[in-house]
Amino acid sequence: MNPHYSVLIRLSFEEIKELTNNFSNQLGTSVFRGVLPNKTPIVAKVLKDVIVSEKEFRVTVSTLSGTYHRNLVSVKGFCFEPANKVLLYEYVPHGSLDKWLFNHKEEHNEQIWQHKLDIALGVARAVAYLHSECQKCMTHGNLKLENVLLDETWCLK
Repeated sequence: MNPHYSVLIRLSFEEIKELTNNFSNQLGTSVFRGVLPNKTPIVAKVLKDVIVSEKEFRVTVSTLSGTYHRNLVSVKGFCFEPANKVLLYEYVPHGSLDKWLFNHKEEHNEQIWQHKLDIALGVARAVAYLHSECQKCMTHGNLKLENVLLDETWCLK
């Protein structure tokens, strides 16, 4: 068993509304910040127009939760209701790579270039893990700057 495996929490849509203060802190399209009762910050991604059986959804969530890599965001929980499907992820505080890159586009010092190299290597490591190293190999499916995040230590996820 993966030592980083954690128990997923299953919540109702009403509980997620409460955790996200009625989806008031929007981070992106259908993505909202929230806080678990134990004060752990989370992100709720509301899945729109997803038609899938509960069994398929749970298999997908289980597969995602069984992956662990320092450069991947971890799944914390989910909601599956006929009209509402939500994935809960760890909160990554420094936002997306596109914002960071465009804020530093004029800087050409060595430290910035080293950081950009570290980011490129982190993306490559995460993709390599998904494609060939995790228990059930998969593709990301939507790899773009907006979906690469920077955590509290500026490590990419």
